[in-house]
Amino acid sequence: MGKFITKTAIHAIAISVCILLQSCDPVGDLDVTIENASSQNLQIQWYSNLEEYSYSKTIEQGSSQLIEEQGISDIGGLPTEPYYKVFDSVSVFTIQNQLLKTWKPNTPSKNIFNTSSDWELRTTGKWEAKAKFVIEESDL
Repeated sequence: MGKFITKTAIHAIAISVCILLQSCDPVGDLDVTIENASSQNLQIQWYSNLEEYSYSKTIEQGSSQLIEEQGISDIGGLPTEPYYKVFDSVSVFTIQNQLLKTWKPNTPSKNIFNTSSDWELRTTGKWEAKAKFVIEESDL
């Protein structure tokens, strides 16, 4: 009888773990890209008070650059928003280091910080999505 209780207890624990794992939020992937639809090559600089988060990327005209890949727990919203809270501003420069545009969190009009309205979000699978911000000539 002891073996029966042990096997029954093991089966009950295994079933409980399976139910618990299925009830957790599903995890997916989000690819975040910036597309340069302007007529020139651009240098994008992210500034943060936390120095380790400041960085830059060069994006050639007519191309897109993968900025980051994120694991997400719900595709309902755009999870880049909390990520962008670490940045004070994002600036766009020419390759010759001429400043073209600076976005801050409350800059009016199209803004890289407005992830809910100015980014394109496309679901590419059940738990996969792509977010894209397009920089056009009129944005600069």
